[in-house]
Amino acid sequence: NARLTFQADLPDTSSVHLRASAIERLGFRIKRAAESTGLSVKAISDEFRARDTPIVEYNIRQDRRRQPLYKIHPGDRIRAVNQSENFAEMVKELHRASDNESELRLSLERELADVLEVPPTSALAAAAAPSALTTARQASDDEPEPEAAP
Repeated sequence: NARLTFQADLPDTSSVHLRASAIERLGFRIKRAAESTGLSVKAISDEFRARDTPIVEYNIRQDRRRQPLYKIHPGDRIRAVNQSENFAEMVKELHRASDNESELRLSLERELADVLEVPPTSALAAAAAPSALTTARQASDDEPEPEAAP
């Protein structure tokens, strides 16, 4: 699968209202990623109820720019938060951003399963080798056609 890596520069968090948890104030829920050092987006807040959150605001901005590929989605891996790359520091940065008025930069990565990729070399070799049916057709095409009687 191909990977998409992108930066999400979120608007400042000054308009964030109280939510259930500090990180939900940003507009998403996170979980520890499969690899022990990273984070993963678990869910995005509802666009209509959490329109004032930085994540939802960022996603709306991407829609307006007609760049839906760069919207933040559940399952995206968070590789860094404001230059912090380990789990504890990333969580700390998210809490700091939700408590204070600050800008937030997320480095994200997503697997793209629906991208056309170059097949492995063995598949290319098989595709390049003529099949028995193709060879038989070519042989019959090479034979001269009988001439019509006058």
